[in-house]
Amino acid sequence: MNDVAITAIKDQIEALSKEGKALVITDNDSYSFAGEFLKRIKQAQKQVDDTRKGMTRPLDESKKRIMELFRPVEDRIHDLENSVKNSLLVYQKIVDERIRVEQEERRKKEDAEMAEKLKDAEFFGDKSVEIEPSKLEEMPVNVAPVVSGISTKTIWTYEIQDEKLLPREFLSADEKKIRAGVEFGIREVPGLKIFQKQIISSRR
Repeated sequence: MNDVAITAIKDQIEALSKEGKALVITDNDSYSFAGEFLKRIKQAQKQVDDTRKGMTRPLDESKKRIMELFRPVEDRIHDLENSVKNSLLVYQKIVDERIRVEQEERRKKEDAEMAEKLKDAEFFGDKSVEIEPSKLEEMPVNVAPVVSGISTKTIWTYEIQDEKLLPREFLSADEKKIRAGVEFGIREVPGLKIFQKQIISSRR
């Protein structure tokens, strides 16, 4: 049935196309004919639209039911994923802070030990004492374990704090509000050129 309907519509549109290509407006009669021909085109458009919707509406409704059926499950697994990811990030931050504190304490201890050696060397006149390189990199560090398939990366992101302070290049025009304003009667808006133009419309 669908194939038959589509074939019939294709044949109809093909016939209209051939007729439209031969259309030439040269006088009042051909102008009137073209107006009536435009109505036929609109009728054909409606037929195409109705036929398409008749075929796709059951599919759309079925898809909608399936999406609604899975939505609670998807929302729950999404929340669970975010919760686990957040827990991993929290632990990584704890480990990073622990490492920072441990390294700072070790650095202070190294500096204190070195300062004491230099002080003793100066007291005893020992000029052979040299400043030793830090051993922090050689010390074991308790980092978060590596899990296959799991990685952490740093990205740049944003949150809008005051939209009025955003540069113009980061703003976008709300075309629906602009069109509604122009139709309501607004004729002057900074940054807009408001003008009239003629269009052809037809009823189905």
